Amino acid sequence: MSASHEDRQRDAWRSATFFFAYFASAGVYGTYLAVWLTERGLTPSQIGLVIALVSTTRIFGPNLWGEIANRSGRVALWIRAGVAAAMLCALLLIIAQGALWLGALLFAIGVATAGAISLNETLLMRLVGDDTKTYGRARAFGSAGFVAGVMLSGLIFQWTGIGWFAVLYALVMVTAVWAAKRLPEVSVSATRVAHEPLGVLLRRGEVVVFYLLCFLMVVAQGPFLAFLSLHLIESGYGKIGVSTLWTVGVVAEILVFLRLRRVEGEARVHRLMLIAFVLTGLRFILTGWLAATPVVAFAAQALHAFTFGVFHVCAMQRIRALFAPAHYAHAQGLYIAISYGIGGLAGAAISGWIYEHAGGAWAFTFGGAVALIGAVVVANLVRQGLPSKR
Repeated sequence: MSASHEDRQRDAWRSATFFFAYFASAGVYGTYLAVWLTERGLTPSQIGLVIALVSTTRIFGPNLWGEIANRSGRVALWIRAGVAAAMLCALLLIIAQGALWLGALLFAIGVATAGAISLNETLLMRLVGDDTKTYGRARAFGSAGFVAGVMLSGLIFQWTGIGWFAVLYALVMVTAVWAAKRLPEVSVSATRVAHEPLGVLLRRGEVVVFYLLCFLMVVAQGPFLAFLSLHLIESGYGKIGVSTLWTVGVVAEILVFLRLRRVEGEARVHRLMLIAFVLTGLRFILTGWLAATPVVAFAAQALHAFTFGVFHVCAMQRIRALFAPAHYAHAQGLYIAISYGIGGLAGAAISGWIYEHAGGAWAFTFGGAVALIGAVVVANLVRQGLPSKR
């Protein structure tokens, strides 16, 4: 690691540049993948299954890359390797034909990029130490990259058509490879902390409820994450309109992170979670049935502040409350695997089937109903309370 403060600041901004480039690619990918797959001839059910398959990489991928980095003692090397492999797969998407090949390549991209964010987080934290101001600015650079990717892709696809999706995604991945090449190398300790066995953790009632809530929130987001762009296009929006509405959600999320950095007290956490679930349920039902009304679509996207922003801050606080510091990494791994891995898989697969057989309105109604089930669970916690034991 660099010896001087100036060198550490320079290296931290190289990490921030990678966040920007990587999340720009995520903006292109996440916003228009389903639309492009539809253009390639896949049905909503097939799209849901493909996205569900990619979600499985969240179950094992981050821990796999983390273990590789830990054993080798290097971080930047494996970020470079992962994004380079993803770029090659993205190039192959340009010529790929059929659901099988497309699914295989997207799964490979999911595996290759599964550790990029967590490894770069590790690198950044090693560089900035306790300098939370620099860390926050560098991390916010990623959100700016996502907005840039969403808006850029909307403008380009409005002009060229969605058929150029794979080309644009591959080009943006090239910038991620360039940014990864500039990352400084840091060594990671091979020391291991003895963790409480997984079975013991999952038998604790408050832990079970916490992960259940995380699972329900991401299942509820299934139609949003997989089909929002497609649903908006079917509701009459152009590519620029779709990108603008995605940007509204990201900006709302950023504002939450800037204003709500930490939530103190179990009761307040549960009350905010309850609000997040109720507003998420309302959001997706409105999106399903009234997306064609621009004011409603704008307001629904602004509620992403609660769907992701508020809920994520509360989830991080629950991890701090439920686990001792020695178990934070293990708890974070479970959080990703159970919510975005298993929950993302279930949400995408189920909403894809509903979208194909009943339409987008009912797929988003499914998401809203799952969110309201989560609200019932949290309301019970607010009424009765669960102890927070380390």
